[in-house]
Amino acid sequence: MDKIKNISLKVRILFRKESDFYVAYCPALELSGYGYNKSDAKKSFSENLDIFLEEVNEKGTLDKVLLNLGWSLRKLNFFKNLSSSLNFS
Repeated sequence: MDKIKNISLKVRILFRKESDFYVAYCPALELSGYGYNKSDAKKSFSENLDIFLEEVNEKGTLDKVLLNLGWSLRKLNFFKNLSSSLNFS
């Protein structure tokens, strides 16, 4: 199986203050990070996301993990979208 070279995700991250820490939580990935302020929590989350993506990429299980998290697959018709934007006259 080919490994992913580039991936782009757009997910919602929720921030919550718990005691002396801020928690950054992404429900779509069930992934979190924490820190003493929002910036630290965001950095921690980003580091954890990188680790998560590296692990699923090495194991070749990204699609399986995302499906188990409730994501769905959708077919992208690249050529249909491409042909509508090109003019061959």
